[in-house]
Amino acid sequence: MAKPGPKMKVQDDELVEAIKSVSGPFATPVEVAERVGLTPEHTRKRLSRLDGEVLLSKDSGGVVGYWVR
Repeated sequence: MAKPGPKMKVQDDELVEAIKSVSGPFATPVEVAERVGLTPEHTRKRLSRLDGEVLLSKDSGGVVGYWVR
């Protein structure tokens, strides 16, 4: 049986605020992860769920940048 994933203790609005707090036009999942206390991989998954809804993104050579719509 597979182990359950980590609980989502970080709310979506906290992810959005973390993106806004990064100086520059966008934030990477690693930058957001450092601000909210999640792993970069978990942050990447969470941000991809918000992409198109609340966030926009662009992949630039393997690094994805996210910004608020």
